[in-house]
Amino acid sequence: MNRLSEAGTVAQEQGATEQAMQYYQQGLALARQHNDVRAEQFFLSGIGALLVQTHQYEQGEQFLKDALEAARKQHQSVLIARSLSNLGELYAAQKDWVQAQAYHQQALEIARPTGDAATIVLAMENLARDYVEQSNPSYASHLLKEAVQIAQKTQNPALVAGVLGRMGETMLAMGDRTGGRKWLEQALHMSYQTGRNRLALRWMMDLAGADVQDGHFVDAMQRFQKAEDLAHRTGQQPPEFFLQMALNLGQVYQKLGDYTQALTQAERAYLHATQLQDTKSAAVAVGRQGLALQGLKRNEEAAVKLQEGLQYYEDKVLSDETEKAGLLLALGRAQQRSGAIEEAIITFQKVLTLTDNLKNPVKRAEALQMLASVYAGHLERDAALKTYQEALALFENSGEPASAARVLCDIGNLRRMNGEFNGALTDFENALKLLSNVDDRVTRGLVLSNAANLYTDLGDVETARSFYEESIQIARDRRDRQAEGLRLGNLGWFYVLTGKVSIAIETLEKALQISREINDPLLVAIQTNNLAWAYFVKHDRGTANSLFKQALTSVEVAKSQRWQALIKSNWAAVYLAQEDLARAEELLNEALTESQAAQDPENIIRTQIRRAALLMKQNQLTEAEALAKEAESSTKKMGFRRGQADVMRALGDIYTRKEDLEQAKHYYEEAHRLYKMLGDPTANEIALLV
Repeated sequence: MNRLSEAGTVAQEQGATEQAMQYYQQGLALARQHNDVRAEQFFLSGIGALLVQTHQYEQGEQFLKDALEAARKQHQSVLIARSLSNLGELYAAQKDWVQAQAYHQQALEIARPTGDAATIVLAMENLARDYVEQSNPSYASHLLKEAVQIAQKTQNPALVAGVLGRMGETMLAMGDRTGGRKWLEQALHMSYQTGRNRLALRWMMDLAGADVQDGHFVDAMQRFQKAEDLAHRTGQQPPEFFLQMALNLGQVYQKLGDYTQALTQAERAYLHATQLQDTKSAAVAVGRQGLALQGLKRNEEAAVKLQEGLQYYEDKVLSDETEKAGLLLALGRAQQRSGAIEEAIITFQKVLTLTDNLKNPVKRAEALQMLASVYAGHLERDAALKTYQEALALFENSGEPASAARVLCDIGNLRRMNGEFNGALTDFENALKLLSNVDDRVTRGLVLSNAANLYTDLGDVETARSFYEESIQIARDRRDRQAEGLRLGNLGWFYVLTGKVSIAIETLEKALQISREINDPLLVAIQTNNLAWAYFVKHDRGTANSLFKQALTSVEVAKSQRWQALIKSNWAAVYLAQEDLARAEELLNEALTESQAAQDPENIIRTQIRRAALLMKQNQLTEAEALAKEAESSTKKMGFRRGQADVMRALGDIYTRKEDLEQAKHYYEEAHRLYKMLGDPTANEIALLV
């Protein structure tokens, strides 16, 4: 009987339920054969616990009641208390917390006079959990503090480890994640020391859950991975454990932007769920697959999976309306990126209807943000700004500073596209203030990158470089290749503008390589354009021409009118320098028309300045002066400092050609001041002209 008891206990701890059941049944038969009531009580309890574990509650209840009767026959208070605790766990497994509490309270009252620390602590742990589940964690904490003192007096580290972990869980339930972490870390350490791997696994999962709640997704990922490794080493775990682990890891990878791993885990979860015939978990996994595919920009596949996931809500398999809103948002994004704009708008409006009924301000704000991006993409900027501001107010009122910062970033970019540089600067600075007390590196990287672009054009060179470098490191830490490529390209452009041409070319080539690896034609076009300009600055016009031609081919694939116009305008500058005025004029005319259609005031000004230079070369000085003056007025109104510098130089050149040297000197001096402020080495060329 002793051997069967030990073997059954080990098998149960390792999750080998069937094997444990065989050992306990053999032991029960022997106990009854030898009329050993104490052993009978043990084996009855073991069988009852296994039946509860496998959700066979009616059978389990009978065995546990028989175990209680056997304990009472012996008049053994410790055994009676333990039997009552087991019956309480039967009801706890069925979420009947009132009944569970009643049994656990009886167990504690009977255990206290015995002085048996392990039995008293067990009853206290269980009773504390019952109170937590009934939204009374403060009383649970009171019980567990006493349990900790009792356990520590025994100098039994295994007993202490268990109650410390329970205390940690209770502190988390009270919303004290700092305190909860402290207790759980101690419990985890002691559980490892005493070889209680199943408890260590439990505390590790609790800590990972706290990491998710706090937004520490890298830490959560690492803990979940360690937990899964420990589960494999510990022995058999129920398939439900690995299903939940796949869902947990998938969620964390999604948050980290590692959509490939998120998809892998969602597919793994779906396989476990179908094997377990767990329709609800399978439905969740399908939706998660759609979210990951949307993150990977496999938009057509994403739309299919997301619609499949949404069907489970129609079929009443799933009911969480917040999760449903998340799937609808992802579907809208996939539709938007696929060019199905009308469908995307309808989908986002469904979210607005759903969240209005739900009174869910966060998901509503996300829908408004996405809807605003559709308006912005269709150049309905007034509608976009109004919608972004609605989203911003909801995020701020809901205590979501990181989400509010992302919206401010969108608003800043929208203002910049409208030519409102000073307003955009305020938006980016406000976004950074919101993030000052928030640990959200993903959002920080996004805001820093966008702010750096503006600081570059406003002349705050040191801040821009610092922001670029930090945002690139964040992208690398997250393994976000798209963000890394984009931000490296921006840093390369910064180096071009500040005269560091060699390092600019090296940086831009790295960015271009990443853009090709991830097969993003727009990023390829942008990086190729920037690289072409770097070679132009280096006076290698042959390479510049070749690269501009490649950039134009890539941007035609990407179908970006704005960037197509910008590349044409830049390429025209090369032809101007080569005195190929006919080709320059053709490109500038196309660039101006396309920039006006794209409502891109920056490139309109840039192109106007180059057209003024063209007119000057064609000796149409009056027309050149008028066009440059128009551009000068626009740059001042916008606060477009780099544009101001360029137009001042153009006016200096025009007045030099007109032999009005006093006016020429005035404009050159202003150009010199602005270029110097921008950290642009063109200032040195202008100094010679002054």
